Amino acid sequence: MTMYPIKKITETETIEEAIKQAEGILPVFEVFYLESIKYAADRANIAFKRFKDALSQRENNPSLIVASAQEALTHTGTLSKFFWPARDNGISFQRGRKLCKVFGFTETSPLKSRDLRDTLEHFDEKLDIYLKKYPTGAIFPDPQIGSADITTTTIIHVFRMVDTKKLSFVLFDKIYEFGPLVNLIEEILVKTEEMIKEGGRFKSNNPSV
Repeated sequence: MTMYPIKKITETETIEEAIKQAEGILPVFEVFYLESIKYAADRANIAFKRFKDALSQRENNPSLIVASAQEALTHTGTLSKFFWPARDNGISFQRGRKLCKVFGFTETSPLKSRDLRDTLEHFDEKLDIYLKKYPTGAIFPDPQIGSADITTTTIIHVFRMVDTKKLSFVLFDKIYEFGPLVNLIEEILVKTEEMIKEGGRFKSNNPSV
């Protein structure tokens, strides 16, 4: 177990002023954000590896493949919130902007999209809305693997399916690509581990960080 000694801030400034001056994250607390990011990235990376292992098996197991992909993407959604928080508590938006600078993320990053994250997190609510449309035809509520092109038909409906060739997740007939996230998660994990090993401080190509 790793412990980090913490020193008090100067008596001449408040904690709120110090955080604002530090753009949302006090230098002494940078390592705690790194450790938290590392955990989410590591869990997502392990799940993606389990997903790849499931694909390499001679007999494809739809339940295992879909479950592994969903687990990886759920942790990826948690990771995304560090950089693009859903709500602001007076600190989180500023913190997110700083972390994006550190990791070199822009608004075009595939990690930013909330569509897939929200659908997975609120599956029950999405199911309510989906069934309210009264879909007809062949409906597959159990986990499936197959081509995302199936969504072009109006008589076949899937609740959750993974296209193992295009690396797409189909939820309620809507396609979400997750291929770019696989390598990105590994890159985040490597960079985070390097910063932790080098003193637990942020390092970036941006001189202002």
